[in-house]
Amino acid sequence: MFLYAETSVHLGGGESLGAIDLAIQRERHTDFPMGASSGIKGAVRAWFEKASQNGILKQEPAVKDKIERAFGQEQNSEYMGATSFSDARILLFPVRSLAGVFAYISCPIVLERFRRDLAVAGITANLPPISAQQGKALGMTTNENKTQNNKVVLEEFVFDFDESKNADVETIADWLKSNAFPCGSEYQFWKDNFEKHFLIVSDDDFRDFVKFSTEVQPRVKLGKGKSSDTQKDRNLFYQENLPSDSLMYSLVMTQDAFEKVKIDPTEWGTVQEIDAFIKHLDGKRLQIGGDESIGKGIMCVKFYSESSTAQGGKK
Repeated sequence: MFLYAETSVHLGGGESLGAIDLAIQRERHTDFPMGASSGIKGAVRAWFEKASQNGILKQEPAVKDKIERAFGQEQNSEYMGATSFSDARILLFPVRSLAGVFAYISCPIVLERFRRDLAVAGITANLPPISAQQGKALGMTTNENKTQNNKVVLEEFVFDFDESKNADVETIADWLKSNAFPCGSEYQFWKDNFEKHFLIVSDDDFRDFVKFSTEVQPRVKLGKGKSSDTQKDRNLFYQENLPSDSLMYSLVMTQDAFEKVKIDPTEWGTVQEIDAFIKHLDGKRLQIGGDESIGKGIMCVKFYSESSTAQGGKK
């Protein structure tokens, strides 16, 4: 399940000891942004519950029972849900560029981990192994982020542009464009321009960007009469967000709802039925993370499918 950020996203990691008061969740050993599986599952379930009341699932037969079988009972739980989610991992991170406005960056360790996760899901993808040297940015010959002197300036850092692995970068970019980006017509522009703004940097450079180039937003808490609330040192605080146009992914695993539980196996809830039910979310938008009331966390969902790979050309 791919998650494309249409707004900045605050996957809250709790209070921070540094200058940022409300930091985002990060992996302990890499410092890469991530989203806890519990938060992903909760956001998906919330979408289904809302859709069952006033959305596309309003007319779905026995939808409440299906939600409980797919995600579990919230009270008096007799059995676990038939759907589980992995932590959401970063795949593409947007960085400001001197030329081309911004670039989607990734790195070898992210791509290799992604290929490993695809194998867990039973997906064979032609994603060639690739390496990148520190201080260099791999891209295609058509890349629009490079300057006239064959440099790439990301934030305030200058990289040598390297097109020597053009074929491998093109293969990776084509797969991501065909399979990871949402399929709606509103995304055609972004898919058409992705290859021109896709760069692969070294693991260390990528870590520095995802650690220091996130969105940091100062906020003021208002008290009575819309005046600043100076109590408990909450007048001014800084919140970290994952920037819009970030791309994350999560593995979705399903099983029979009646497996090892006391449910009649002839009733609704086979793994195929659960899978088809979850995919009602395909192409839809959901809110993940905090600050829903101020428009944060809107992400567009895209499920991988073999048909989109075939339409994209390379596999």
